[in-house]
Amino acid sequence: MTESPSTPTWVLVLEDSGLMAMEIEAALADAGYHPVVAASVSEAESAVQAMGFVCALLDFRLGDDDCLAVALALEQQGVPVAIISGYDVAVEAPELARFTSFRKPVGAAALVQWVDAMLGRDEAGFAAGTNRV
Repeated sequence: MTESPSTPTWVLVLEDSGLMAMEIEAALADAGYHPVVAASVSEAESAVQAMGFVCALLDFRLGDDDCLAVALALEQQGVPVAIISGYDVAVEAPELARFTSFRKPVGAAALVQWVDAMLGRDEAGFAAGTNRV
């Protein structure tokens, strides 16, 4: 992806754990991205409608809800999506199995590395297209 210096690289972070959201947000900002944190599906849906994201990191389970609708909306826009979960996403929501998934606990550095790879900024050799991490 080619981006001009003035084009913000907005990355959606859907995470209901405040501590994890802050860690991911800080790591993305340190890497030069512009993270937008949503703590609920409705917040994420509003952000997806209002902004142009280049990548998304979505927690699978958010209370009684899940990220399926958000993931599918972003996929339709051509946005790379990774699912973060303590659950086996392929079992819990087979329709999400095609997305890259990270098993919790996962470090923010690994998530930034995935975003870098999706946007062609991969310096560490992350295998783009790998489905499970």
